[in-house]
Order: sequence, then C-alpha cells, then structure tokens
Amino acid sequence: MITKVDKIIETASTRFAHWVATYRPWHGENHTTERNLSFQLAKAFLDLHENGIAFMEVPFTVGAEDTVDDKKPNKKRSNHLDAYLHADDFDLLVECKNIYAPSHIDSIVKDIKRMNQNLITQIHARYETKPVRTYGVVFAETWYRHVADWWVDNTNAGKRKSWQNEDLKLPAGWKYKKMEVFEDKQDNKQPETLFWLYGVSEKELN
Repeated sequence: MITKVDKIIETASTRFAHWVATYRPWHGENHTTERNLSFQLAKAFLDLHENGIAFMEVPFTVGAEDTVDDKKPNKKRSNHLDAYLHADDFDLLVECKNIYAPSHIDSIVKDIKRMNQNLITQIHARYETKPVRTYGVVFAETWYRHVADWWVDNTNAGKRKSWQNEDLKLPAGWKYKKMEVFEDKQDNKQPETLFWLYGVSEKELN
C-alpha cells in the first residue's frame, strides 16, 4: 500500500508546488490549514483513481477504547475523519496535521489509535457494497527541518531539546516518510523549505 500512497503524495506535491510558486496562500506566521492538506490528497487520489470517491470530515463516534488521558470518551458525533478515500480495491482513512511542536505529535498518535476496530466497524457498516481493504494515512506539513528529520526516525532533531524525549514516538506498524515540496525564497530572507510528512499503516486496519 505504501507505493500507492507514495504515488498519490507525489502527484499532489507536484501540483501544489506549481500552485504555491504562483500564489502563496500563507500570511506571516499563518500557514495553510489541515483542510488544504486533505483537499490536495483527495484531488490527487481522484486524479489517479477514475472510479474513486472522496468525502471530507466524515463523522464517527469514539468507543471506550478511545479514552485518552483518563478522560471519558466523547460519544457525540463531533468526531470526524479529515478525509475518507475509496478506490475499487482499497480505502484510506486520512487524518491531517500541521506540525511545529511536540504536542502535535501527541495529537497524531491519538488519531492513529482511533483508527481501530470501533472506527472500521462504523466505516464498513456504511457500504452499499462489500467493504474493501482499509488502511490508515496520517498526512502533515512542517516548515521545520528538524521536525522532518525527527519524523522518519524519532531521534534526529538536532539540538532541539523539546524533541529529545524518549517518550515522544510515533506508533509502530506504520511506515513514515518525508518529502521536500517547496522552497520559499521570497523577501530576500533565508530560504525556507516546506516539508510534507506522511505515514501509512503497513497492514490493513481491523
């Protein structure tokens, strides 16, 4: 599955790099939102899969196993997948993030943990046809090279002490990759590089 997602990400990055070379959607410290990431991924997915379907913000109800930090789970349908992508032979459950602090990794870990049997059961129950293989994807962006370096091995973050935490890890069973998407050389400043980071479950979710 990782090769299929690689192709989707590559297709999305090529288009996005062309777009931001023409128009920069960010303003000061305010960069593009998670919705932009889910849109870019869905657009590339649909370009590559003629019969594909894509839905944003798909609602679901968390289960007891999704309780985190000793808090009771939220039973309301205010929980949403950032994107649900369906092809003829596989599905992708997608969560997106902007990352610049270790706390954002905690959010990603929680997103991955919620991609469990409770969520899969709800997703599969909505099919009008037989469900297909289902995989998880986390998709993020960062302007910080030390974050991109940490993403692929959870240790290499240079001298950034806040990232040198043995408890700060991404879950096992997923393949994590990074990609340089765009280098911003505007305003006679030191060039900044936009990275896309992503992870794919190595096995079907169940």
